[in-house]
Amino acid sequence: MKKLLIKLYNDRDICIEQIISVNMDATSHITILEKSFIVGKTYQNNSLGQCYHIIKDIDHWNIIEGLITIYYIDGYYMEISRIHD
Repeated sequence: MKKLLIKLYNDRDICIEQIISVNMDATSHITILEKSFIVGKTYQNNSLGQCYHIIKDIDHWNIIEGLITIYYIDGYYMEISRIHD
């Protein structure tokens, strides 16, 4: 199964969260990560994952060789790449 590896960075380019997600939707005002797991956090074996809402305005985004980067107005950004399970 294909999944997404999402790395969330703060405005000082420090990775603050790594998330594995099955699906991601984004509009100009909200980013939704469905069936997601934070890397390094322990979950129950039968857990289907969490649904995260990132309510931040998107400034712009880039796609370079399969790596998607979403830049938010407040300086945070996330890098999205595909992984295979």
